[in-house]
Amino acid sequence: MLKEYDSILVMHDLVEQMGRKIVVDKSSNCVGNRSRLWTNEDIDKVMQNNWGTKEIEGVISSTSCEVLWDPEAFSTLHNLRLLMISSDFHVPIGLKCLSHALKVLYWTKYPLDTLPSGTRLHELVDLRMHHSKLKKLSLVRYLIL
Repeated sequence: MLKEYDSILVMHDLVEQMGRKIVVDKSSNCVGNRSRLWTNEDIDKVMQNNWGTKEIEGVISSTSCEVLWDPEAFSTLHNLRLLMISSDFHVPIGLKCLSHALKVLYWTKYPLDTLPSGTRLHELVDLRMHHSKLKKLSLVRYLIL
Protein backbone atom coordinates (compact mmCIF):
# COMPACT_ATOMS: atom_id res chain seq x y z
CA MET A 1 0.00 0.00 0.00
CA LEU A 2 1.26 3.45 -0.89
CA LYS A 3 0.25 6.57 1.02
CA GLU A 4 1.15 10.21 0.76
CA TYR A 5 2.16 12.18 3.85
CA ASP A 6 3.06 15.85 3.44
CA SER A 7 3.97 15.37 -0.24
CA ILE A 8 6.11 12.31 0.56
CA LEU A 9 5.16 8.95 -0.89
CA VAL A 10 5.43 6.17 1.71
CA MET A 11 5.35 2.45 1.02
CA HIS A 12 4.30 -0.24 3.51
CA ASP A 13 7.25 -2.37 4.68
CA LEU A 14 5.68 -5.57 3.31
CA VAL A 15 5.35 -4.06 -0.17
CA GLU A 16 9.01 -3.01 -0.04
CA GLN A 17 10.07 -6.50 1.10
CA MET A 18 8.02 -8.11 -1.66
CA GLY A 19 9.62 -5.87 -4.29
CA ARG A 20 13.10 -6.68 -3.03
CA LYS A 21 12.33 -10.40 -3.06
CA ILE A 22 11.14 -10.17 -6.67
CA VAL A 23 14.40 -8.44 -7.69
CA VAL A 24 16.56 -11.03 -5.91
CA ASP A 25 14.52 -14.01 -7.19
CA LYS A 26 14.86 -12.83 -10.81
CA SER A 27 18.63 -13.12 -10.55
CA SER A 28 19.56 -14.98 -7.40
CA ASN A 29 22.84 -16.37 -8.74
CA CYS A 30 24.33 -13.25 -10.34
CA VAL A 31 24.08 -10.04 -8.34
CA GLY A 32 25.29 -8.04 -11.36
CA ASN A 33 22.11 -8.94 -13.24
CA ARG A 34 19.73 -7.45 -10.66
CA SER A 35 17.87 -4.31 -11.62
CA ARG A 36 18.43 -2.70 -8.24
CA LEU A 37 21.18 -2.93 -5.64
CA TRP A 38 20.58 -1.77 -2.07
CA THR A 39 22.77 -3.87 0.24
CA ASN A 40 26.38 -2.83 0.70
CA GLU A 41 27.48 -6.44 0.27
CA ASP A 42 25.87 -6.66 -3.18
CA ILE A 43 27.02 -3.18 -4.23
CA ASP A 44 30.60 -3.94 -3.20
CA LYS A 45 30.61 -7.27 -5.07
CA VAL A 46 29.50 -5.55 -8.26
CA MET A 47 31.67 -2.45 -7.95
CA GLN A 48 34.86 -4.12 -6.72
CA ASN A 49 34.77 -6.85 -9.35
CA ASN A 50 33.30 -4.77 -12.17
CA TRP A 51 30.39 -7.22 -12.48
CA GLY A 52 27.81 -4.59 -13.44
CA THR A 53 25.53 -5.12 -16.41
CA LYS A 54 22.97 -3.12 -18.37
CA GLU A 55 20.30 -4.67 -16.11
CA ILE A 56 21.24 -2.46 -13.14
CA GLU A 57 18.99 0.62 -13.05
CA GLY A 58 19.34 1.72 -9.42
CA VAL A 59 21.94 1.70 -6.66
CA ILE A 60 21.07 2.89 -3.15
CA SER A 61 23.53 2.80 -0.25
CA SER A 62 23.53 4.37 3.19
CA THR A 63 26.47 2.95 5.14
CA SER A 64 29.71 4.80 5.80
CA CYS A 65 32.89 2.97 4.88
CA GLU A 66 35.94 2.95 2.67
CA VAL A 67 35.22 1.27 -0.64
CA LEU A 68 37.74 -0.17 -3.03
CA TRP A 69 35.61 -0.05 -6.13
CA ASP A 70 37.09 -0.63 -9.54
CA PRO A 71 37.41 2.88 -11.01
CA GLU A 72 35.85 1.55 -14.25
CA ALA A 73 32.89 -0.12 -12.51
CA PHE A 74 30.33 2.48 -13.57
CA SER A 75 31.32 2.06 -17.24
CA THR A 76 29.28 -1.17 -17.51
CA LEU A 77 26.16 0.29 -15.88
CA HIS A 78 24.71 1.67 -19.11
CA ASN A 79 21.13 1.87 -17.79
CA LEU A 80 21.86 3.20 -14.30
CA ARG A 81 19.23 5.88 -13.81
CA LEU A 82 19.23 6.22 -10.02
CA LEU A 83 22.34 6.56 -7.83
CA MET A 84 21.76 7.43 -4.19
CA ILE A 85 24.63 7.30 -1.73
CA SER A 86 23.76 8.89 1.56
CA SER A 87 26.84 8.16 3.56
CA ASP A 88 30.48 9.00 4.00
CA PHE A 89 32.17 6.83 1.36
CA HIS A 90 35.88 7.03 0.77
CA VAL A 91 36.93 6.08 -2.77
CA PRO A 92 40.74 6.09 -2.51
CA ILE A 93 41.38 5.04 -6.11
CA GLY A 94 38.76 7.39 -7.56
CA LEU A 95 36.19 6.90 -10.31
CA LYS A 96 36.74 6.95 -14.07
CA CYS A 97 33.14 7.53 -15.16
CA LEU A 98 29.47 7.76 -14.23
CA SER A 99 26.55 6.41 -16.21
CA HIS A 100 25.33 8.76 -18.93
CA ALA A 101 21.78 7.53 -18.27
CA LEU A 102 21.62 8.94 -14.72
CA LYS A 103 18.42 10.84 -14.04
CA VAL A 104 18.81 11.11 -10.26
CA LEU A 105 22.17 11.56 -8.56
CA TYR A 106 22.19 11.96 -4.77
CA TRP A 107 25.59 11.57 -3.21
CA THR A 108 25.88 13.03 0.28
CA LYS A 109 29.51 13.71 1.18
CA TYR A 110 30.78 12.95 -2.33
CA PRO A 111 34.46 12.23 -1.58
CA LEU A 112 36.14 13.64 -4.71
CA ASP A 113 36.65 17.25 -5.76
CA THR A 114 35.41 16.72 -9.34
CA LEU A 115 33.17 14.36 -11.23
CA PRO A 116 35.04 11.89 -13.44
CA SER A 117 36.34 13.55 -16.61
CA GLY A 118 34.06 13.12 -19.59
CA THR A 119 30.98 12.77 -17.41
CA ARG A 120 27.96 13.59 -19.56
CA LEU A 121 24.78 13.74 -17.54
CA HIS A 122 22.36 14.76 -20.29
CA GLU A 123 19.45 12.88 -18.70
CA LEU A 124 19.97 14.29 -15.20
CA VAL A 125 16.87 15.89 -13.65
CA ASP A 126 17.77 15.83 -9.95
CA LEU A 127 21.22 16.45 -8.49
CA ARG A 128 21.83 16.57 -4.74
CA MET A 129 25.36 16.47 -3.40
CA HIS A 130 25.08 17.91 0.09
CA HIS A 131 28.29 18.27 2.12
CA SER A 132 30.40 16.98 -0.75
CA LYS A 133 34.02 17.82 -1.53
CA LEU A 134 33.02 18.73 -5.08
CA LYS A 135 34.75 21.95 -6.11
CA LYS A 136 33.94 22.11 -9.79
CA LEU A 137 30.80 20.97 -11.55
CA SER A 138 30.93 20.94 -15.32
CA LEU A 139 27.60 19.69 -16.59
CA VAL A 140 27.38 20.82 -20.18
CA ARG A 141 24.00 20.42 -21.81
CA TYR A 142 23.78 20.31 -25.56
CA LEU A 143 20.88 22.03 -27.25
CA ILE A 144 19.76 20.43 -30.49
CA LEU A 145 18.11 22.90 -32.85
